[in-house]
Amino acid sequence: MYRPARRPHPIEFSLAEALVLDCWLQREIVTRAGINLATALAHRGERVSLESLAAVLTEHQEIAEARACLGWARSLLDPADTEIPIHARGSEMENAAPPRNTPRPGTEDFTVTVVMPAADTLVMFEFLCREIEEAHGSNLLDAFVNPAEFWALNNLQCELETGDFYSAVDDYDRQLEAARTLLIASKST
Repeated sequence: MYRPARRPHPIEFSLAEALVLDCWLQREIVTRAGINLATALAHRGERVSLESLAAVLTEHQEIAEARACLGWARSLLDPADTEIPIHARGSEMENAAPPRNTPRPGTEDFTVTVVMPAADTLVMFEFLCREIEEAHGSNLLDAFVNPAEFWALNNLQCELETGDFYSAVDDYDRQLEAARTLLIASKST
C-alpha cells in the first residue's frame, strides 16, 4: 500500500471557533451519526476524520469549561456582511437557543491547538475544500443551525490550507486515496 511521508498537522482554533466546531461535531457527527451530512460526505473516510476531530476537541478542558458560552461564540463567528449567505435549516437538540454567557475574563482570546494525524487532515481538507470553498456550504445546510458553523468550518479549511502537503504535490490524488483507505481500515479494527 502506498504510504506518503507526511507529518501530523497542528491546527490552531480561537476559543469561539473551537466551541462552535465542538458543538456542531457533537450534534451532527457523534449524536446524529452524520445523517444530516448524507449529501455532503462523499467517502466514509470523511466522516471518520470528522469523528477524530470531535474526539480531540472533546478532550480539551478549556472547551468543556466554556460550553455555556456557545451563544457568545456563534455571535463572534457570524459576520453581518458576507457575500455567502448561509440559511441554516438544521435544528438544535433541545430546540432552544444557547445562552449568550461570556467566557471568564482573559479567556476570550484563548486559542486551542490540536494535532491531527496526517491522514485525517488530508481527508478533512478535501471534504472542506469541496463543501465549504466550492459548494459554499449548500450540501451542509441541513446540518447547520447557525451560520457561525459554516464560518468555523471555513476557518478550519483556511487553517488546513497552510499545510505543506496538499494540492501542490504531484501525487495528491494518490495520497488522498491512501489516506481514505487508512482511515477506513483504522475504523474497522
